[in-house]
Amino acid sequence: SGGGTAGAGALHMPRALWVTANPGTGREVFTQLYARFIRACGAISREEVVWIDGQELANSSDVAELVAVRLAMANRGCIAVRDVDALADAREALRTLAAALGGADSSTTLVVVLGSPSGMARICRMEPAFESRFPTHVAIPDFTAAELVQFIEQEAQGSPSGSLCLEEGLAPRLVEHLNETYGGGARGKELGEQ
Repeated sequence: SGGGTAGAGALHMPRALWVTANPGTGREVFTQLYARFIRACGAISREEVVWIDGQELANSSDVAELVAVRLAMANRGCIAVRDVDALADAREALRTLAAALGGADSSTTLVVVLGSPSGMARICRMEPAFESRFPTHVAIPDFTAAELVQFIEQEAQGSPSGSLCLEEGLAPRLVEHLNETYGGGARGKELGEQ
Protein backbone atom coordinates (compact mmCIF):
# COMPACT_ATOMS: atom_id res chain seq x y z
CA SER A 1 0.00 0.00 0.00
CA GLY A 2 1.22 3.45 -0.88
CA GLY A 3 3.89 2.01 -3.22
CA GLY A 4 2.60 1.00 -6.62
CA THR A 5 3.89 3.00 -9.53
CA ALA A 6 5.76 6.02 -8.31
CA GLY A 7 4.26 9.22 -9.55
CA ALA A 8 1.03 7.66 -10.86
CA GLY A 9 -1.75 9.61 -9.16
CA ALA A 10 0.65 10.76 -6.42
CA LEU A 11 0.32 14.10 -4.73
CA HIS A 12 2.81 16.72 -5.84
CA MET A 13 5.68 16.18 -3.42
CA PRO A 14 9.06 17.92 -3.49
CA ARG A 15 11.63 15.47 -4.83
CA ALA A 16 14.72 17.68 -4.66
CA LEU A 17 15.61 18.85 -1.15
CA TRP A 18 18.38 21.18 0.01
CA VAL A 19 18.78 20.42 3.74
CA THR A 20 20.85 22.81 5.82
CA ALA A 21 21.75 21.60 9.31
CA ASN A 22 24.70 20.99 11.55
CA PRO A 23 25.77 17.40 12.27
CA GLY A 24 23.86 15.89 15.17
CA THR A 25 20.60 17.74 14.55
CA GLY A 26 18.77 14.83 12.95
CA ARG A 27 19.23 15.69 9.29
CA GLU A 28 19.79 12.06 8.26
CA VAL A 29 16.78 10.89 10.27
CA PHE A 30 14.75 13.68 8.64
CA THR A 31 15.82 12.40 5.20
CA GLN A 32 14.85 8.82 6.05
CA LEU A 33 11.46 9.89 7.44
CA TYR A 34 10.75 12.11 4.43
CA ALA A 35 11.57 9.23 2.07
CA ARG A 36 9.13 7.00 3.98
CA PHE A 37 6.48 9.72 3.91
CA ILE A 38 6.61 10.38 0.18
CA ARG A 39 6.68 6.65 -0.51
CA ALA A 40 3.49 6.32 1.56
CA CYS A 41 2.02 9.12 -0.57
CA GLY A 42 2.93 7.22 -3.73
CA ALA A 43 5.55 9.70 -4.96
CA ILE A 44 8.39 7.14 -4.97
CA SER A 45 8.31 3.34 -4.98
CA ARG A 46 11.02 2.57 -2.42
CA GLU A 47 11.78 4.20 0.92
CA GLU A 48 15.41 3.09 1.21
CA VAL A 49 17.96 5.90 1.17
CA VAL A 50 21.16 5.38 -0.82
CA TRP A 51 23.84 7.59 0.74
CA ILE A 52 26.89 9.25 -0.79
CA ASP A 53 29.36 11.00 1.47
CA GLY A 54 30.62 14.39 0.29
CA GLN A 55 34.18 13.51 1.24
CA GLU A 56 33.88 10.32 -0.82
CA LEU A 57 32.95 12.49 -3.81
CA ALA A 58 35.77 14.95 -3.11
CA ASN A 59 38.28 12.07 -3.08
CA SER A 60 36.83 10.27 -6.11
CA SER A 61 38.73 10.17 -9.38
CA ASP A 62 35.43 9.65 -11.24
CA VAL A 63 32.55 11.53 -9.60
CA ALA A 64 30.21 10.88 -12.54
CA GLU A 65 30.69 7.11 -12.33
CA LEU A 66 30.29 7.05 -8.54
CA VAL A 67 27.04 9.03 -8.72
CA ALA A 68 25.76 6.95 -11.66
CA VAL A 69 26.26 3.72 -9.68
CA ARG A 70 24.47 5.13 -6.63
CA LEU A 71 21.65 6.57 -8.74
CA ALA A 72 21.09 3.12 -10.23
CA MET A 73 20.91 1.71 -6.69
CA ALA A 74 18.45 4.45 -5.69
CA ASN A 75 16.20 4.06 -8.73
CA ARG A 76 12.60 4.96 -7.81
CA GLY A 77 13.73 5.65 -4.24
CA CYS A 78 16.02 8.20 -2.59
CA ILE A 79 19.61 9.26 -3.13
CA ALA A 80 21.11 11.57 -0.51
CA VAL A 81 24.48 13.31 -0.44
CA ARG A 82 25.49 13.96 3.15
CA ASP A 83 28.11 16.59 3.93
CA VAL A 84 27.95 17.92 0.37
CA ASP A 85 29.75 20.97 1.73
CA ALA A 86 32.95 18.88 1.52
CA LEU A 87 32.79 19.91 -2.15
CA ALA A 88 32.81 23.64 -1.35
CA ASP A 89 36.42 23.84 -2.53
CA ALA A 90 36.04 21.36 -5.38
CA ARG A 91 34.16 23.28 -8.08
CA GLU A 92 34.67 20.66 -10.81
CA ALA A 93 33.44 17.82 -8.57
CA LEU A 94 30.42 19.93 -7.62
CA ARG A 95 29.60 20.63 -11.28
CA THR A 96 29.99 16.94 -12.11
CA LEU A 97 27.70 16.03 -9.20
CA ALA A 98 25.09 18.54 -10.38
CA ALA A 99 25.19 17.15 -13.92
CA ALA A 100 24.98 13.55 -12.68
CA LEU A 101 22.09 14.29 -10.32
CA GLY A 102 20.40 16.09 -13.18
CA GLY A 103 20.13 12.68 -14.80
CA ALA A 104 17.95 11.38 -11.97
CA ASP A 105 14.32 10.88 -12.95
CA SER A 106 12.82 13.75 -10.98
CA SER A 107 9.35 12.23 -11.23
CA THR A 108 10.34 9.00 -9.45
CA THR A 109 13.54 9.64 -7.47
CA LEU A 110 14.00 11.78 -4.38
CA VAL A 111 17.33 13.65 -4.41
CA VAL A 112 18.55 15.24 -1.16
CA VAL A 113 21.73 17.18 -0.43
CA LEU A 114 22.68 17.85 3.18
CA GLY A 115 25.30 20.17 4.61
CA SER A 116 26.14 22.65 7.32
CA PRO A 117 24.79 26.21 7.03
CA SER A 118 28.26 27.70 6.44
CA GLY A 119 29.26 25.03 3.92
CA MET A 120 26.03 25.30 1.97
CA ALA A 121 26.40 29.11 1.88
CA ARG A 122 29.90 28.67 0.38
CA ILE A 123 28.48 26.32 -2.26
CA CYS A 124 25.78 28.88 -3.12
CA ARG A 125 28.41 31.58 -3.63
CA MET A 126 30.70 29.32 -5.63
CA GLU A 127 28.12 27.49 -7.76
CA PRO A 128 24.63 29.11 -7.60
CA ALA A 129 23.33 26.83 -10.37
CA PHE A 130 23.78 23.82 -8.06
CA GLU A 131 21.45 25.29 -5.45
CA SER A 132 18.82 26.14 -8.08
CA ARG A 133 18.49 22.38 -8.79
CA PHE A 134 16.93 22.08 -5.30
CA PRO A 135 13.87 24.32 -5.08
CA THR A 136 12.76 23.05 -1.66
CA HIS A 137 14.96 24.21 1.21
CA VAL A 138 14.75 22.77 4.72
CA ALA A 139 16.70 24.34 7.60
CA ILE A 140 16.96 22.19 10.72
CA PRO A 141 17.92 24.29 13.74
CA ASP A 142 20.47 23.34 16.37
CA PHE A 143 19.22 22.13 19.72
CA THR A 144 19.40 24.54 22.62
CA ALA A 145 21.35 23.43 25.67
CA ALA A 146 18.08 23.00 27.59
CA GLU A 147 16.69 20.76 24.82
CA LEU A 148 19.85 18.69 24.90
CA VAL A 149 19.63 18.20 28.66
CA GLN A 150 15.97 17.23 28.27
CA PHE A 151 17.04 14.66 25.66
CA ILE A 152 19.72 13.30 28.01
CA GLU A 153 17.20 13.05 30.86
CA GLN A 154 14.71 11.21 28.63
CA GLU A 155 17.39 8.77 27.48
CA ALA A 156 18.44 8.18 31.08
CA GLN A 157 14.83 7.49 32.09
CA GLY A 158 14.55 4.97 29.25
CA SER A 159 17.55 2.98 30.46
CA PRO A 160 17.16 -0.15 32.58
CA SER A 161 15.86 0.68 36.03
CA GLY A 162 18.40 2.52 38.13
CA SER A 163 21.31 2.13 35.74
CA LEU A 164 21.42 5.78 34.73
CA CYS A 165 19.98 8.98 36.15
CA LEU A 166 20.95 12.61 36.61
CA GLU A 167 21.74 13.72 40.15
CA GLU A 168 19.53 16.33 41.79
CA GLY A 169 20.50 19.79 40.48
CA LEU A 170 22.74 18.45 37.71
CA ALA A 171 20.45 19.48 34.83
CA PRO A 172 20.90 23.27 35.23
CA ARG A 173 24.67 22.84 35.66
CA LEU A 174 24.77 20.66 32.54
CA VAL A 175 22.87 23.34 30.56
CA GLU A 176 25.44 25.91 31.68
CA HIS A 177 28.34 23.59 30.80
CA LEU A 178 26.94 22.85 27.33
CA ASN A 179 26.44 26.54 26.65
CA GLU A 180 29.96 27.43 27.79
CA THR A 181 31.79 24.49 26.22
CA TYR A 182 29.84 23.59 23.09
CA GLY A 183 27.67 26.61 22.40
CA GLY A 184 24.64 24.51 23.38
CA GLY A 185 23.96 23.12 19.92
CA ALA A 186 24.55 20.52 17.26
CA ARG A 187 27.07 18.06 18.67
CA GLY A 188 25.54 18.07 22.13
CA LYS A 189 22.93 15.47 21.11
CA GLU A 190 25.73 13.15 20.06
CA LEU A 191 27.37 13.72 23.45
CA GLY A 192 24.11 12.82 25.18
CA GLU A 193 23.83 9.60 23.21
CA GLN A 194 27.31 8.57 24.36
